[in-house]
Amino acid sequence: HVRGEVLGISPRDDEQYLAMQYGLLNPEVSLFFLCGSQGSGKTLLAYVAAVDQVLVYDKELRAIRGQSVSRKEGEFKRIVLLKPNEIIGGKRRELGFMPGSLYDKLEPHLKPYIDAHKESKLGACLPFEEMLRHPNYSEKGYGQRTFKDKIDGTAHLPAHSSVFEVTYSGFFRGRSFIDTIMLVDEAQNFTPYELKTILERAGEGCKVIVMGDPFQVDNPACSEGIN
Repeated sequence: HVRGEVLGISPRDDEQYLAMQYGLLNPEVSLFFLCGSQGSGKTLLAYVAAVDQVLVYDKELRAIRGQSVSRKEGEFKRIVLLKPNEIIGGKRRELGFMPGSLYDKLEPHLKPYIDAHKESKLGACLPFEEMLRHPNYSEKGYGQRTFKDKIDGTAHLPAHSSVFEVTYSGFFRGRSFIDTIMLVDEAQNFTPYELKTILERAGEGCKVIVMGDPFQVDNPACSEGIN
């Protein structure tokens, strides 16, 4: 099923179209490397494609897309966002301890996704923070989800989980995921060993989207040659 747009976002050139149609939205592709320079649309396309596959759409629309009409969940149960904590200029440019809630501490790293959220149809429906909240209980640092309406009149947020889980690679060993989309952002700042460990966490029914620009490295332990 060819998609002209996803949550209000349409591909602007052939490369974005190929990335969206044959990689990000393709159920037969479980590992997709999305490489491009800054401003090429990696984050925006990956964000809307991942959210689209977690949303629970109406039966009629699922039938048009060739998806199971009896399934009461999205194509995946949730999205795990993993991003290295490297900053431009390296450790010497860190701002130090950041006060506030868990969301306040994470917000600087989530800014590209917050921008993508606002640019899509999601921005007119609900604030980004709702994507991190659980529908049934209060998430530590986030609170409980209050948004219960339909998105664009056709889809609900997952009924039994938050849309996003934001995690840190230092605590990734020992974990495993099923029925999950993993967004590995700024992957050029992970070492090959770290990325191998991350990919090994993907279990049955997972899709991993690895995004990065091999020519824009901020981690001194990495290099263009390694990438």
